[in-house]
Amino acid sequence: MLAADSRPRILILEPHAPGHHATYLRWVVEAIVERGWVAVVATTDKALEHPLLRDLVRAHEGVELRIIDAEWPAGAVQGRLQMIR
Repeated sequence: MLAADSRPRILILEPHAPGHHATYLRWVVEAIVERGWVAVVATTDKALEHPLLRDLVRAHEGVELRIIDAEWPAGAVQGRLQMIR
């Protein structure tokens, strides 16, 4: 069964948004939205404290936000599969 919005959806996992991460994320999301796709950004409440991330989510209709419940030390890599779960 197709969802009401059948546009392609691209999942982006960004548990940390310090420094340049938010800028790169903005560029990727803007490119996805320009193609008419939906960018699903999975991030943490702490990462949303970054002003660029807050603005990004509000600025584009094609952006969905999902909050990840993760409390990892900055820079810690837990593995992509663990993050998706």
